[in-house]
Amino acid sequence: AEGRGHGRLAPQHAWTLRTDTEAGVKWVWDKFLPMGGLTLLAAFMKVGKSTLAYPLALAVARGTDFLDHATRQGAVLILAVEEHPRDVDNRLREFGLEETDPIYCHVGPCAHDDDNLRALESFIREHDIRLLLIDTITNFWDVTSENDNAEVRRAISPLLALARDTGAALMLVGHENKTGGADGRSIRGAGALFGLVDQAIM
Repeated sequence: AEGRGHGRLAPQHAWTLRTDTEAGVKWVWDKFLPMGGLTLLAAFMKVGKSTLAYPLALAVARGTDFLDHATRQGAVLILAVEEHPRDVDNRLREFGLEETDPIYCHVGPCAHDDDNLRALESFIREHDIRLLLIDTITNFWDVTSENDNAEVRRAISPLLALARDTGAALMLVGHENKTGGADGRSIRGAGALFGLVDQAIM
């Protein structure tokens, strides 16, 4: 059915799953960003989501603790799809970016289509990207109605597959509704989006 992915049936004995799970979850940022997982960072507009996300990106690039939680060192890719290059540069400089930090940026519009998703996967693999930060998801996906669960699911499922297939941690920066809500209902695109992500930081 549409929106359920294109994986091939490949049953295996349940006991063999222990090989993959006994080691436990591997974290890019301990307790918050699982490797191969999809995490949503959501808050109201202009309250500091990027101010949290950018120093986190630097901490991952350097393998240093962030907010007293360990990170797993690796390269970072930032899709700053609603920013001006000057603002991205200023923010990274403000948080101490150095030339040796393995941080890559795409600044400006980026179509949410098959070609770019394939390009993202190739870039993640070629540069061993540990963290992909998409700021913001509402300016990246091609969703016309954020309240349409099926449409949101079609947009997010390829990103979830990208995380699973590459092992990178994907952090989606999103907005909360002005009307608020509980149990994820305050997030724009809430129903399907909140249900698909592995973690939500609100």
